[in-house]
Amino acid sequence: MRDANDLVRACSVPENDALYANATGFCHGVLTGAYRVYESMVKPESRFICSPNPTPTRAIVMDGFVKWANAHPQFMKEGAVDTLFRYLAEAYPCKK
Repeated sequence: MRDANDLVRACSVPENDALYANATGFCHGVLTGAYRVYESMVKPESRFICSPNPTPTRAIVMDGFVKWANAHPQFMKEGAVDTLFRYLAEAYPCKK
């Protein structure tokens, strides 16, 4: 992955595409892995992203990220994980 655009492309493969299962699995892996690293490295009181209860499914987060990214093309050449966290911070901010 060179940038956020590559992640959005992987997360946007249509269901009827032969690569759908692989692309969706890759996307879910990146989204979940990045968030799990964040959870393991950032103490709860220092977090700016908080998962709501109930926790959204990976598919919901993936679809939300793709929609958000398409509405914010100015971030598509930035790092994929950086752009993902911009989305997560807007969609799932911690309530303090």
